[in-house]
Amino acid sequence: MLSARGIVDGRTLELSLAEPLPLKPFPLPRLAPHLLDRLAAEGASGVGRRASVDRNFQVTLLSTLNRWSDRLERSGIRNAAAIVLDTATGEVLAYVGNTGLDRADRRGSEVDVVTSRRSSGSVLKPFLYAAMLDSGLMLPDQLVLDVPTRIGSYKPENNVPSYQGAVPAGEALSRSLNVPAVRELRDYGIAPFLGVLRRCGFSTLDRAAGEYGLPLILGGGEVTLEETARAYATMMRRADPDAPTLAGDGAFPISRAAAWLTLEALVEGTRPEEEELWKTYASAQRIAWKTGTSYGNRDAWAFGATPRFTVGVWVGNATGEGRPELKSATTAAPILFEVFATLPRSAWCATPEIELAIVSVCADSGYLAGPDCARTKAALKPRGAPLGLPCPYCRRVSLTPDGRFQATADDLVGPRSGDLPLVERRFVLPPAVERWYKKRNLSYRSLPPWLPGREGTRMGNELAIVFPEPGSRVFVPIELDGTPGSLVAEAAHRDGNETLYWDLDGDYLGETRRYHQIELRPAPGAHALTVTDTRGERAVRTFEVVGE
Repeated sequence: MLSARGIVDGRTLELSLAEPLPLKPFPLPRLAPHLLDRLAAEGASGVGRRASVDRNFQVTLLSTLNRWSDRLERSGIRNAAAIVLDTATGEVLAYVGNTGLDRADRRGSEVDVVTSRRSSGSVLKPFLYAAMLDSGLMLPDQLVLDVPTRIGSYKPENNVPSYQGAVPAGEALSRSLNVPAVRELRDYGIAPFLGVLRRCGFSTLDRAAGEYGLPLILGGGEVTLEETARAYATMMRRADPDAPTLAGDGAFPISRAAAWLTLEALVEGTRPEEEELWKTYASAQRIAWKTGTSYGNRDAWAFGATPRFTVGVWVGNATGEGRPELKSATTAAPILFEVFATLPRSAWCATPEIELAIVSVCADSGYLAGPDCARTKAALKPRGAPLGLPCPYCRRVSLTPDGRFQATADDLVGPRSGDLPLVERRFVLPPAVERWYKKRNLSYRSLPPWLPGREGTRMGNELAIVFPEPGSRVFVPIELDGTPGSLVAEAAHRDGNETLYWDLDGDYLGETRRYHQIELRPAPGAHALTVTDTRGERAVRTFEVVGE
């Protein structure tokens, strides 16, 4: 027709007829639909951004997440998201906002989880650890308490129903123990820690400190996958003396030394049993990594950082349902390491030696060495951090010459007249801590009992009430049959054969031997629990029972 009208000449007609017709159009690839929607929305608002996504990384990440998501769907876990950052530049190299967008039966897949607020689980713990190092409140190997704890009406629990008694701070972080983290946050302060987190880039933590309370460190606040990954990347840049400083890094409140010590704990630290396999997998290269599972098993997180790449992974249901199988160690962590296996390896950062100071610490407690510490070792701390307290657990102990009993010179009379006591420097934990600690630390030596028939000069720390805690507010529920409920009080004594006598508000309750637990049925109101041993040492604990 165009030739008949003289619009094209004969030669053009001949060439056009010889050219094959194009095939049917194929759909455009949907490699990063959530990122595309985000960029389009930002462009519409006049803020437009150019994407830095690497196609090869994007295809691999999408394939990995889709494969895992299809597998986890059998357990009722429908969604997954991940982001890969260039640690040095902060650029996004791969971005999967969710899985299953091409499936109508995959609920919640339209939600971009990279930017969605979700419960943080345990992923904020490294930032508290670093802040404690900078404040001088803690050293990397300093023992932190892991014992049954109630603060007011709040009773945190570890992920597994067991306690260590006391554990080095770095190990408490890598094992993600909840009780030490809550106690550390109480010592550091909720409001100051919120300030640290906001300066780290967590913009979604926008409520007052009192609204979060101590559960903040266990998932009581909401964060986004992208902001959390960027905070880990910034910590890695801060730790690396050779890394560039980006705009905004100057506000990061953690020192280079504290960042490096924190990442070292996340690389080298002891892991929970369910994570040991992934630590072995990670040994192919040094990766600082942390997992977290939110309350109710609604969110599983895993973050890992090297000087070259930072990866963040989220697994769960975008619609909010929890699943018993949704645990970070078996969902998010293996995805994290599979993603790192597809990325080029990275050398680890250099030690910021000029930023670190060497101090002498107690080899048993990790505190600054005191005059009564029998064994010491060298440890690192941030150079600018103030010195903390000396070891509170080592003291001089007076024993009989054979070391079998505690005694003073006044006790060694009669047949022992003229004997001098054996004085040793010993590492001695409080009874309530020792009870748990010595179960897992077989080398720990408990103090021997006092010399029979001799009171000696006792230190007054043989007996401790474990529960209720000082000033705690306890709720005692009514039983199903309408009878008043009960609580179990617990005490510990350094002498495992000691008998303890209990009374509540002056009313005698009974005695216990070896296992010191007793059932109480207190009415609502204030109460005083008194425990006495056979030598007259007493421990008194006041607490309040909260009514309905």
